[in-house]
Amino acid sequence: MTRILQGPRVRLVVAVLLLAAATRVGGAARPANARPPAPDALSADAPPAPIHESARVSASRVTIQAREYAYDAPSTISSGLVTFTLQNVGTDDHLAQFLKLNDGVTDDRFRAAVQTARVDEVLAVSTPAGGANAVPPGSAQDVTFDMAAGNYFMLCYVAGEDDPTLHAVKGMVRPFQVAAPSSEATAPVADLTVTMHDFSYTAPTITAGARTVQVVNRGAQPHAMTLVRVSDSSDPADGSREARSSNAPDPTRATFAGGIAVIAPGGSGWATVNFTPGLWMMVCFVPDNGSGPTHAALGMSELILVE
Repeated sequence: MTRILQGPRVRLVVAVLLLAAATRVGGAARPANARPPAPDALSADAPPAPIHESARVSASRVTIQAREYAYDAPSTISSGLVTFTLQNVGTDDHLAQFLKLNDGVTDDRFRAAVQTARVDEVLAVSTPAGGANAVPPGSAQDVTFDMAAGNYFMLCYVAGEDDPTLHAVKGMVRPFQVAAPSSEATAPVADLTVTMHDFSYTAPTITAGARTVQVVNRGAQPHAMTLVRVSDSSDPADGSREARSSNAPDPTRATFAGGIAVIAPGGSGWATVNFTPGLWMMVCFVPDNGSGPTHAALGMSELILVE
């Protein structure tokens, strides 16, 4: 498993956070509306075809394909509510973070900030606008955001365990423009809402199945909902015992499972996630004020037992 942003390696972080979060596992199950299966896995027999120029502009739905170390994605999309499908067709974990350039910032200035590998430098010239969080090879994540007109970049803030160089520094950065005409899409109907604070999550009990999750940032800093699948179990009792054990679950089994990339204070978005029974974690790896300890290190993690 790889890491996101400038934090410690995820497996080490997860091992510590599991111990801290084990007492915060959700309680009784709560019914949720049924949804079609989430697109969290791509067919090995029928890999997605490359995106052609004729399909590059969509009023309400956009496909992004991520590989080492580039994106195949539209150069122009409609403003308003847009659903993005991130498909990881590479061999490493990838995400698609959207950043809207601040007024007067040129593409070259933004790219120079990315090359510093410092989150505070990037946030000085751009504003987080959400995106699809990290998924492993062969997986996908659907997210929906209300996109304001302007100039944007998408980039991958993931680094490998053996190579600490961020994928964005390796060139996994792509500009795109959000412009008229505006999408006429309507907001997804959420099954549940997760609220992000400085530095915690407020989340309801989550039951197994495909769920549309609305994520709202009520904090004063940018936050993300990175989903990590810690362990799977068809028997809820197994997960319950593991969650409440004095020993942390084995972090080597943890895998990224999508979620919402970093959004600015006051922002929101929707993610469709196929929650399998077992232990999951919500965690934010954004550095405090852009350069300090990760929000995870400040307590922004939540261990969840999905039954």
